[in-house]
Amino acid sequence: MKNKKYIIKNKTVSSRSAVLFFIFIIIFSTIIAKLAYLQLYSKNKYSVEQFKDSVSYTPLEAKRGSIFDRNGNTLAKSISVYNGYFSTLDYNRYKKSNGKIKDTETKKLDKIFDILQLNKEEIFEKADQYNNLLIKKGITEEQNATIKSKNSLIVSVNSNKEVYFSVLEYDKFKLYSQKAKETEEKKLDEIFSALELDKKKVFDRADRGTNFKIKKSISPELAKEIKDINSSIISVEIEQSRNYLDGTLAPFVVGHANENGGQSGIENFLNDTLSGTNGSKRVIRENLNKSVEDVIEAKDGKDLYLTIDSTIQKYVAEYGQKYFEEEKPIKMSVIVSDVTNGDIIAMDSFPKYDNNNPTVPLDNNAIKEFENLDEKEKLKKIFSMWRNPAVSDVYEPGSVFKLITASSSLEEKTDTLDSTFFCNGFIRDIPGVTLRCFNWQNPHGKETFTEALDNSCNPAFVQMVRHLGKEKFYRYINGFGFGNKTGINLPGESNGKIPKSLSDIGAAELATMSYGHGISVTPIQMIMAANAVVNGGYLLEPQINVKNVEKDSDNKIKIKENEAIVKNQIISKETSDKMRVLMEHGVTDGIVNKVYSNNVRIGGKSGTTIKAINGKYDDKKTVASLYIAFPIENPKYSILIVFDEPKANSGGTSVCAPLAKKLAEEIAEYKQLTKKNDNNSIVRKTKVPDVRGLTLEYATELLKGQYLNYSIDSSASPKSIVTRQSEDPEKSLVEGSTVKLTVSDDEDTKLRVVDFSKMNYQQAIDVANKMGYKYKTSGGKGKFVSSNKEIGSYISKDEEIVLTFED
Repeated sequence: MKNKKYIIKNKTVSSRSAVLFFIFIIIFSTIIAKLAYLQLYSKNKYSVEQFKDSVSYTPLEAKRGSIFDRNGNTLAKSISVYNGYFSTLDYNRYKKSNGKIKDTETKKLDKIFDILQLNKEEIFEKADQYNNLLIKKGITEEQNATIKSKNSLIVSVNSNKEVYFSVLEYDKFKLYSQKAKETEEKKLDEIFSALELDKKKVFDRADRGTNFKIKKSISPELAKEIKDINSSIISVEIEQSRNYLDGTLAPFVVGHANENGGQSGIENFLNDTLSGTNGSKRVIRENLNKSVEDVIEAKDGKDLYLTIDSTIQKYVAEYGQKYFEEEKPIKMSVIVSDVTNGDIIAMDSFPKYDNNNPTVPLDNNAIKEFENLDEKEKLKKIFSMWRNPAVSDVYEPGSVFKLITASSSLEEKTDTLDSTFFCNGFIRDIPGVTLRCFNWQNPHGKETFTEALDNSCNPAFVQMVRHLGKEKFYRYINGFGFGNKTGINLPGESNGKIPKSLSDIGAAELATMSYGHGISVTPIQMIMAANAVVNGGYLLEPQINVKNVEKDSDNKIKIKENEAIVKNQIISKETSDKMRVLMEHGVTDGIVNKVYSNNVRIGGKSGTTIKAINGKYDDKKTVASLYIAFPIENPKYSILIVFDEPKANSGGTSVCAPLAKKLAEEIAEYKQLTKKNDNNSIVRKTKVPDVRGLTLEYATELLKGQYLNYSIDSSASPKSIVTRQSEDPEKSLVEGSTVKLTVSDDEDTKLRVVDFSKMNYQQAIDVANKMGYKYKTSGGKGKFVSSNKEIGSYISKDEEIVLTFED
């Protein structure tokens, strides 16, 4: 009985074991099945969870290529700097942590914020915002419904109809399985299509990393101190910062770049060449103290060599600023080019900006005005500062355009050097329109072709263009490149404006276009067209970067001259040769005589246009310009200067010639292009004007007009009166000689009555103001007729002059 009982007991035990074993098998099988299911069917979800809050990305910047001038001088380069970054991913982990780990990290953060002098709360607030990018505001109901129907983890919309892009969820999306990624990508494509947003741009923005920059240009000493603290949230990375060795040297050509790439100039236009390809550093962190790095190295950008010559560019910057301050225009542009191959040797505009500090004006008055603007107006002002007038702004070229009319006429032989024209001061045969010569009160009368260009006579050029005909003239306008971009490698180039078709050119339009009115050009268009007039007739594409750069056996850079890119030959070499002779004659004997130099032979043409404001021409607002080429017997360089609304003077020659002459002489000396001692090297003489009894302001203007310098034996003001001059009136002196003046500020010193007989109303009023006369006018506003004071007589400062003019 005992044995039986024993057996039954053991059977009971065995039964229980079997049951427990069976239950274990079921549970184990369930776990295995669940794991298999997870592995096979939910791989994406749990692989994402595995990496949740564990991956951070930091961009690794490619080193931006340097920019050099044609001689290898550095204009822009990237330098290594230490920048501080804040990891939002580790910050999220930090917020969830507690105890000793959180306390330790808090102490580290406090130390770093103290070192960098940053506000911790502000950085934390920015980190919270950085996790979600605002990509669209004010969406429609239909767009809202589309987003919600897609149920994307990455894109969401709030109650204010603001659409946000989750950077954290986007980072997880990168780790999805192929199938899950395709599903989510399809959702995103439909969402971005509905929102009319560029998905790539948003992705690029998110790819810049969950880390954001909190401090730029940290000193090496502080960088080491921060690294030694070993925070998991704040790191220091070595990055590139753009540095311009002379921030105000050719800022409109070089431009500037920031962390978003090139913003203006060649930095913007050839950004892809300069920028290279960024890399990235991915940190997979298991906890606050353990991590693994995965690095994709950056590929550096390429260097650029520009056609700019820094020495000549410095001449333009120095002398350009001087005359910009003297003439006080609203803006001014200067271009120096190589007429043989189209290289731009120098280009500058005024007022300018500093590449190293591109969001702040240079002028103190402009800074005060800028500070009072709202953010929208500030942004508008900044973009206008970066705008390059030499390629982006248009103007009516005025009489400089007569080079185009003259060369076209000679090429077509509709006029020759033996042709004659007649100027009676006006063109009155166009119904409802009266056109006049600038010297209408003293008409030129009969003129040869040479004299017409020397005198810059509008009526003569109207006659000339009528001989040519509008069909041929329009063809030449297009052939010289007007109305089309030149193709220069700089951003923001304008087309200019010419009539769209022949049907848009009536009698008045044809007449005014002959002397550069009713047509709009950019400075770069004008200089390239004028270059074709003097270089044998070839319209060239302007070049701003050197195409051929090689290394010699010593690994030194060797820069080869650019070959000319010829668009077309618009006039023959024979016509070009004639035009060079005419242009030099205009400098030696014509209206452009103030640019004459004893050092280098120059040919040129000036222009003055009255600006149209709100559709109406305003006589007080002009554009003064001048084109010159030198040495004119075999041109190498050309200069175009454009003053927009000069305040001190108005004419193209009087405003631009002093600067053009100075630049030409400096460049000729630098490039050894000065005149040789041959029969062509004529030393010109000039006559001394009588400046006794004149105010110093007007006296110095007359002396400068005769290419004479002056000195004063005492302190003086513009209204001081000249009482003596060291050289007798009408005496011949070599141009550039100095006349010593004695002046007086005594109230009893009398003023001489000047000769107004060859002046019109505006000219006479300008002189009367410079002389400080008490005066009144009578009659109309035409040619001067008479005054109540005898010419050459002396009057006290209180005596009144009455000036009478024709209607």
